[in-house]
Amino acid sequence: MFLPVGVVNRKLIAIFITAILLVTSIALFVIFSTAPPTEPPVSVSQKKGLVFIENVLPLDISKYNVTFIPPFASPPLNATEMLVETYSLESDESMLTVSCWFENNVLRICMIDVKKGSVISDRPYASIIDEATSFLMKYQNYTHISSTEMINMLSNVDSTKDTTVTSGNLKLTISNGEFPVGTKTTSFKWRYVFSNCEYTGLNIRFDNGTFADISDTRGLYTIGNTTVNVSMKEANEIALKCVENYSYYVGNDIWISDFDVMGTSATLISQEARARSEPYVLYPCWTVKVFFDKTYPGSVDGLIVWIWADSGEVYITSHFAYRWPPEKTRWPPEY
Repeated sequence: MFLPVGVVNRKLIAIFITAILLVTSIALFVIFSTAPPTEPPVSVSQKKGLVFIENVLPLDISKYNVTFIPPFASPPLNATEMLVETYSLESDESMLTVSCWFENNVLRICMIDVKKGSVISDRPYASIIDEATSFLMKYQNYTHISSTEMINMLSNVDSTKDTTVTSGNLKLTISNGEFPVGTKTTSFKWRYVFSNCEYTGLNIRFDNGTFADISDTRGLYTIGNTTVNVSMKEANEIALKCVENYSYYVGNDIWISDFDVMGTSATLISQEARARSEPYVLYPCWTVKVFFDKTYPGSVDGLIVWIWADSGEVYITSHFAYRWPPEKTRWPPEY
């Protein structure tokens, strides 16, 4: 039995295509099974993290093998806020993990976690004050934000004693502790203060005399209007007015309202003005906690009211669920 010529040609073509695909698959398998694995791409932020580690941290980077640790999940392509970069630093006698947190491409936090041995410093330091001063000088060159006043404030303090000193609108708080047990910690906290309200600042912590971490908000936030036109007493009165009209839903068409109040507690803080369409701009804000006389349905014990201290405008109210204050706390608070 003979097949038509057209059928024979189609069979030959099919066999030829199958052979090509088979050879190509074998070649690709050989190439990918023998080729060395490729390194993950390095982002711009990762380069920034490495620059900070190499040029600012008080480490002898020449003694370490530095490796980028990829995150478990990739950030979204349009991420503009928080990115975390983690690096492993290894030597024969020391192993560290360094994490750099960037927000809007500005370094916000850097932490050193000692996994083995101890930190290999870039040079011997006479004291924590000496190391803090050296770090601030290098950090100033990195951020292009002046740290001169902060450096000057270190010249007349004893890092072993808890103390608070001021220079103009800048306040330095030195704290010593032991956490975890066996680790002696010393922290330096600088804050810009206007009308008794703290704004941007810088924190540096040392563990057992060695640099441990830094957090900085000066390059991320700007300070808006610092004028406080609303007193603490007025803020408490505004919050109490909010309670009169406040209610919350617990289900089954049931709303809870008509609260009896035990007292209030107000704190002046700086708050980011996203509610004013001004992200990364800080304004003074009263946070007033209104404590109810009892726990209401849904475990509600009180109301928190956020009030802009420059305008008196209420921009957030939210109930909370915990009992406060303890019996020994003076009540009501003095204005």
